[in-house]
Amino acid sequence: MLNRRAFLCGFLSFAAAAGLPGGVAGAMAAGLKVMASSYPVWLLTRDVTARTPGLTPELLVAASAGCPHDYTLTPRDMLRLSSSSTLIINGRGFEAFLSSALDQLKKLSVIDAGGNIPALPEDDDHHDGSDHHDEHEHHHDHPHGNPHYFSSPARAAVMVKNIAEGLASLAPGEAAVLRATGSELEGRLNKLGEEVAKLGKSGSGVDFILQHDALSWFFHDAGLSVMGVLQEEADEPPSAAALGALVKKMKAGKKRCIVVTEPQFPERVARSLARDAGAGLISLDPLASGPANPPAGYYEKVMASNVAALTKVLRDGAK
Repeated sequence: MLNRRAFLCGFLSFAAAAGLPGGVAGAMAAGLKVMASSYPVWLLTRDVTARTPGLTPELLVAASAGCPHDYTLTPRDMLRLSSSSTLIINGRGFEAFLSSALDQLKKLSVIDAGGNIPALPEDDDHHDGSDHHDEHEHHHDHPHGNPHYFSSPARAAVMVKNIAEGLASLAPGEAAVLRATGSELEGRLNKLGEEVAKLGKSGSGVDFILQHDALSWFFHDAGLSVMGVLQEEADEPPSAAALGALVKKMKAGKKRCIVVTEPQFPERVARSLARDAGAGLISLDPLASGPANPPAGYYEKVMASNVAALTKVLRDGAK
């Protein structure tokens, strides 16, 4: 019986002779099975590998799960991880649920997509502190800094570069294609980042209240003022006392207020806050979750839609 190495060499010779796509042969040669830890990482990895058909990243945590801060690995997850050769993570503690698993899976190569992204300035991450429901302490702190940098196109561009370089080092036969695809995507995301940065020029008279801190990076890059965050825990909505205090503060302020909702959370509390405070309401998507089979370029399309929606609100006023 042919051993695996002999079979692989025979297959690659056949692939070259038969004219099979270089991406397929190159990926087989690298022996890579790529897993992405979370939805935003998977979206970006999928676009980086779009021209290497032999590299098809799988998603570990379901697309509908949202931010996986409290996620618990299942036995099936462990089986999938153990059969993978490469795991791409968001980093900065976003995947705390993976720590013990990675201690066991010593042979699993890990690419940290956010490895060299500077931390979000503390003032922008936590705002002024008074809006974080003073009557109780939150346990959803970020000991390594806010990890939701995927909500910023400019930071996503850095993630793309890290992903492309990491995969290129593991699949040298596909390195040129991966780097070229990544570079093109990086350029488009940086242009989107420039559009985000322009938003602050017309937003000096507005205070925003975020439903969750996943959009803090987006608003930091936009240079827009954030008065507070409604909930930092997916399953911990603000108390009635906290909402009342925030309504009072919003009414006392001199700026127009806009409450920002996210698709991964119910809008009921945010709508009630906006109504009671006489504030505007807008929905923006940080892409912590989404459809299981999105079209190509989905990240770019959603972020462009976020920019367009905010541009309209700042120009015309919240409806």
